[in-house]
Amino acid sequence: MKADISYYIIDEIQRMPSLFPLLRALVDQKRAGGRFLILGSASPALIKQASESLAGRIIYHELTPFTMEETGYDSIQKLWLRGGYPESYLAHFNTKKRLIKSPKVFIRDSGLLHALLGIRTFEDLQGHPGLGSSWEGFIVEQIIGLIPKNWRAFFYRTSAGAEIDLLLLDAGNRPVAVEVKYSASPKVSKGFWIACDDLSCGKGFVVYPGEESYPIGNNVFTLPAKDLRAVIEGV
Repeated sequence: MKADISYYIIDEIQRMPSLFPLLRALVDQKRAGGRFLILGSASPALIKQASESLAGRIIYHELTPFTMEETGYDSIQKLWLRGGYPESYLAHFNTKKRLIKSPKVFIRDSGLLHALLGIRTFEDLQGHPGLGSSWEGFIVEQIIGLIPKNWRAFFYRTSAGAEIDLLLLDAGNRPVAVEVKYSASPKVSKGFWIACDDLSCGKGFVVYPGEESYPIGNNVFTLPAKDLRAVIEGV
């Protein structure tokens, strides 16, 4: 390896996992943080091999699709319709994300979901029966892309009907309830209030495509989609 190159980027590492032992030797030879940026498909087998070969030498960072903070808040509708994968996204990417300890599965990138459903325009989306579910998945993914690594995300539902679209636990294990509604005047169900009471949620947010934030209950506020960071900063 050239001495005058300070760092290397290795893409598609899953195509040559035999590189891991070599990388270990190179890291041990010269201990310097950030010399290698390794990109690849996060298959369980690959992660296991990397963990075994590079134990104590590697930090994992999950790349989400583009977020509203990256594309700009003036194009939320475009990002929702198109999705956040780069232009060259492929169908074999990991497209489903199961929230921790949750049976609820959603398509990770809204653009891929819309392609599978044959939705080509924003007008198509507005008239589709999957509109609400698409919006929910889009917002959940955006929030998951924003929360710190020491936060955890869950879907909460009980057999009695108590339900929260996205339950966040911050670094101090304090619960934050997030409900997602595609409505100009969002209303939440009785089950949401029951769940908030069950979990002693200190704060709750109802994310919607409007412009104003206002209280709708005890420590529960509507939240415009463009202000998602308030979910974190408002705790």
